[in-house]
Amino acid sequence: MFAKTIVESDAFLDMPLSAQSLYIHLGMNADDWGFVNNPRSIRRMCGASEDDLRLLVAKKFILTFDSGAAVIKSWWVNNYVRSDRRHATRYPDELATLYIDENKSYTTRDTGLPADLFKPVAKVDTLGSQLVDKMETPDCQLVGKLDTEVRLGKVRLGESTSNSSRADTQPNPKGFGACAPEQPKKRRAKKFVKPSVEEVAEYAEGFIKSRNLRLTGETFRAERFVSWYDANGWKVGKNPMKDWKGAVRTWIFKDYVDDSATATAADAQSLDAFDFAGTL
Repeated sequence: MFAKTIVESDAFLDMPLSAQSLYIHLGMNADDWGFVNNPRSIRRMCGASEDDLRLLVAKKFILTFDSGAAVIKSWWVNNYVRSDRRHATRYPDELATLYIDENKSYTTRDTGLPADLFKPVAKVDTLGSQLVDKMETPDCQLVGKLDTEVRLGKVRLGESTSNSSRADTQPNPKGFGACAPEQPKKRRAKKFVKPSVEEVAEYAEGFIKSRNLRLTGETFRAERFVSWYDANGWKVGKNPMKDWKGAVRTWIFKDYVDDSATATAADAQSLDAFDFAGTL
């Protein structure tokens, strides 16, 4: 009910504990729109002083009205109230004087969207069993997230619930009507493609030349490499192969390199690295 960005801010913690307690009690007694109809009674109930209430007003933690009601300025930062669970406020006139800025805070200045635009309009869906809440504005339609609900007796398990979905609207002035951003798509793992004998031979020859490796006398046999992995289903141990080039490098270092002539500390480290790459 209370965001850390509000109740752990310096402006909040600089206030006396009595004022902090009063803010918490006001928030707990507010309606679904952040309005409190008896702020002074709550002040007396929690033992706070009139100065504590004035301090909350001065620091803009609450806004007050001539009717005696008050509203939590950062209500939509502290709370998320789904539109199908949100009850109408008893103070529509006061709500009509407020705006919601880009920080999701109430303000009396015309720097955001009018707060009363977020009143849901109930519409009956095609099944006639649920209420669909939609908030329509002159220029745009603000839609937060889509929720689906399966109702036993209305929609059987296993059947499509596309006709029983609801659009939930939560005040989100950022973007002024922009829909929720698309979630990034998960990258699929690259599918392994078995190489041909010619591809293996060409890669092995280029790798040997690029590293200036001296072989034992026996040249790398691409046919043997392909036949070996054809026989075991192109697996490294029990795992499917992901990089056949890494396996080629491992074969070259293990079976064909003349260690007595070319082995160095660097080559030994490279051998470990390529052995590991072949298992990936």
